[in-house]
Amino acid sequence: MSPHCLIMVAAMMPLPQESRPTAIKDAVAGMREEIDAKQLRGTIRDLVGFGTRHVASATDSKERGTGAARSYLEGRMKSFIAQSGGRLGVARESFKVMNRRVGGEVEVVNIVATLKGTTDPDRVYVVGGHYDSRNSNARDGRNDAPGANDDKPALQQIVENSFLDNL
Repeated sequence: MSPHCLIMVAAMMPLPQESRPTAIKDAVAGMREEIDAKQLRGTIRDLVGFGTRHVASATDSKERGTGAARSYLEGRMKSFIAQSGGRLGVARESFKVMNRRVGGEVEVVNIVATLKGTTDPDRVYVVGGHYDSRNSNARDGRNDAPGANDDKPALQQIVENSFLDNL
């Protein structure tokens, strides 16, 4: 797995399906109906729209590169905080790693979302996906590397509906 990833940690113990109150099951079913293919494609299109998410791409632009993509993902995850009743926390986790593709040290940033459980807050589930991309030249952090066929389908699923069963 790439060191540049989105990690979500959900601390919860899901109740058996038969013991969930009908109101919760109905609410979850309603949320699932609100998610559609158009929205899922939109998330992928938005990520592709940053041009490249190469670890050596721009980190200071609001429109292009890995910095713009991480801000977008962080914002999307934060948009779920109110819906979670304040149980969701979103933070950046930054660290430096040696990257032989770019010939030196690079900073990588994970977006970590933690959803506290309602019945067992000490239980932890981890779901992850990476948001970096590269083109055919592994050292090229400038030219487009849209990465729509990389891990973006998994990533957009995390962004769109990973918390639905637990909100």
